[in-house]
Parts: sequence; C-alpha cells; structure tokens
Amino acid sequence: MPTASIIVPAYNAAATLPETLDSLLAQSFRDFEIIIVDDGSTDATADVAYGYTHDPRVSIVSQANRGLAGARNSGIGASRGLYVGFCDADDLWAPGKLAAHVLHLDMNPDVGLSYSGSALIDGTGRRLGINQRPRLLGVLAAHIFKRNPVGNGSAAVMRRSALDDLAYRPAFETRRDWVFDETFRQSEDIECWLRLALSTDWEIEGVPGL
Repeated sequence: MPTASIIVPAYNAAATLPETLDSLLAQSFRDFEIIIVDDGSTDATADVAYGYTHDPRVSIVSQANRGLAGARNSGIGASRGLYVGFCDADDLWAPGKLAAHVLHLDMNPDVGLSYSGSALIDGTGRRLGINQRPRLLGVLAAHIFKRNPVGNGSAAVMRRSALDDLAYRPAFETRRDWVFDETFRQSEDIECWLRLALSTDWEIEGVPGL
C-alpha cells in the first residue's frame, strides 16, 4: 500500500494534464500513487493519461461526467493511501509539497486536513508574483466560511480516517460513498472543509509554504 494517494480529476484537460502529472511524478517523497479520474472528457485527456501508465504508480478511472466533486469521490474510492491529496489537472505541485504534508500529518495525529499556501501561475505555468499566504493554525469553521485558508482544491492533503468520517451514501447512490457533495457545481471543496470542521473533531492546519 502506498503511503499517499494523489487524485487528479480531469475533464477535457489534455492541454494541461502533462505538466500537472510531471509535477506530481517529480515529488521528493516517492511512496505514492496517482489516480487520474477521466470525468467523461471529449478531448484527448484519456490518451494523455494512458501515456503515463508506464509508471506503475499511475492508474486511471474512467467515468461518465459527474463534475469535480464526483471525480474526486471516484478517486477516493479507488485510492489506497493512508493520506489522500488532490491536484486539479491544471495545477502544479512544488517538488517538496507531498513530503511536507506527510511529515505534518505523521507528527500531528489530530490533524485531518493539511494544506499550504499557493502561488498563482498563468496558462504557461509561469508565476504571476502573487502568493496566497493563509492562516495556518487555529482554523475554525468561521475562518473557512469567511476566508477559506485552505485556498483551493489542489492545496489539501487529508488523512484517510478523516475522509472516512466525512463519507456518506445518498439513498440513490449504488456505487460508492460521497465525501464531496456532488450536488454542488462550485465551492464543493469549501463545503467539505466546513463539514469537517463542524461535524468532526479533526483539526485543520497548514504548513509553511509559498
């Protein structure tokens, strides 16, 4: 079993997916799997994804389009890691990101969600000189609701047991549990972080970053 799973939801992401996957495969912490969820793409996303399966750490889940929340849920269902991170198919991870979160979660058993700041980039991957430096400690539901220090859906690495505590299955769902609410078409990540803060005892903390 890998220590960490990285879930990459991808919908018509053929143009950006290679850079995303290259950044994940370049992580300094090496004990991970990557699960690409092709969410009903109509472009060459699937071809690009299969081009990376020469690396045994990379696997693909294909499904009819369910939206970002649904793609993340399918990735969670297929994942095996103790820790589960999320990286959208047009985002990049810095080489030491996974290592920082694994250390943080290893050293802080009460933390269910670890995150970091982010740097904004343009369509070519160049930094814009704008960084998000969020609050890292003492994060409450009010902070998430007002400012969302987690920042974006590619910043979080979560403990599997925290995901398990969030999971539920709607009456009409026959295949797998939901962690992210698939009725949301935006802000599904903020809703998930709020639910973690309000309905569980898990702590939400960030690590110093950008």
